[in-house]
Amino acid sequence: MNLHKKSGPELRKANIRDVLNELELYMRPRIKEAVEVAQEQLHVAEKITPDDTTLQSVLQIVRDLKSALYTHLAREYRLLYPVMRAASNGTWVAAGSEIKSFVQEMISEHAALKETLAQLRRATADYNSLPKASPSQKLAFAQLNVLEQDLNMLFYVEEEYLFPKITYTK
Repeated sequence: MNLHKKSGPELRKANIRDVLNELELYMRPRIKEAVEVAQEQLHVAEKITPDDTTLQSVLQIVRDLKSALYTHLAREYRLLYPVMRAASNGTWVAAGSEIKSFVQEMISEHAALKETLAQLRRATADYNSLPKASPSQKLAFAQLNVLEQDLNMLFYVEEEYLFPKITYTK
């Protein structure tokens, strides 16, 4: 299964267990790798051009994003995904108010992460580096673009497919 190639109707027909496996085995490691590579390359680029205030700003936004993102992913993995696994037979799961509340927290965290991504996009001029930028900066900006795309896919899958599966009330 490749979530990037699934249309909305195809995704809605997918088994929860398959989707969770895809998220855990492919998307989460890919997202973490993109953050790590971008941060590492920004550090290199900053050493090459230490007076570049844009790079310093971008690096701070990436640090903030990484911290919030890792906390968010850990909470989902530890607390939410087990509930979703209980619904792995593909049926709707009636959720109590505490699960609904937690899902709303996750959606609020998604909104905050999306805002941080918007800040990052503005700070990098849509991930476009100047022609004279170092290769490290160009790679970092490319990785940040991939990261944003992957996070948007993750948020879409969770908000449009997984969360509704566990917040249904009979």
